[in-house]
Amino acid sequence: MNLASLQKKFKDKVLGSKILLDDFPIIENGLEKEHRFFLYQNNTISSLTDILQICYPKTLQLLGSNDFIKMCHQLIFKYPPTNPCLSEFSPNMKRVLQANKQDPKVIQVADLEWHLIKAKFSEPVNLFDPSTLMQWSENDLNQGVFQINPAVNIFSANYSFHLVWEDITNLSKLYEEKNRYIITSKKGIPYFILMDNQLEYFIQSSLQGHNLKKIIKDAEGKKGEFDLLNILGQTINNNLVIGCKI
Repeated sequence: MNLASLQKKFKDKVLGSKILLDDFPIIENGLEKEHRFFLYQNNTISSLTDILQICYPKTLQLLGSNDFIKMCHQLIFKYPPTNPCLSEFSPNMKRVLQANKQDPKVIQVADLEWHLIKAKFSEPVNLFDPSTLMQWSENDLNQGVFQINPAVNIFSANYSFHLVWEDITNLSKLYEEKNRYIITSKKGIPYFILMDNQLEYFIQSSLQGHNLKKIIKDAEGKKGEFDLLNILGQTINNNLVIGCKI
């Protein structure tokens, strides 16, 4: 058995795959090999559970520690991590909550928290410098196509998260309300903002490759008075754009 095969078998066993302990060349030294193995397995599960508690603080708060840990253990064994990236491991919390028929509000809180995790790990290194716009002529600016940050997520919600997110202590604070949020990250801190029609129009138009002149022209009579300065301010301040091509 080569080292790679041994490591894979050991990982599969730790995370629940049915592999005989006799497959491992464990040297007996005091404790029975089963006991020594399960001690290692318990430490691994505890470490992953601690990570999930950090990733899902609101979900933990709403479920309570005991129920949340149960959900974590189900996630770890049913959807074990396949790489070190947390954003690839944690999205399955939503599936586990759904399988356990948890409250839809809790499920969507967990889903939103995962999108925040994803934004945190996807923040671009090179941010847009708005001072470059001052160097362009009016014609250049009109022809410019803004590049939307690929890490930005648009999240459709059934509840009023923007009103109570900082203090979700019970589900009664969340009332049903269709909203669209933009999820982004700035200086390593993920957050979301409520997206109005004009901001969504600007982002979707930019993603389609429309230049600024076309965006402004198409907005006439459709979105009310198009407040370009406000839109540009929001997109730049919240890292929604990473560049502008002429």
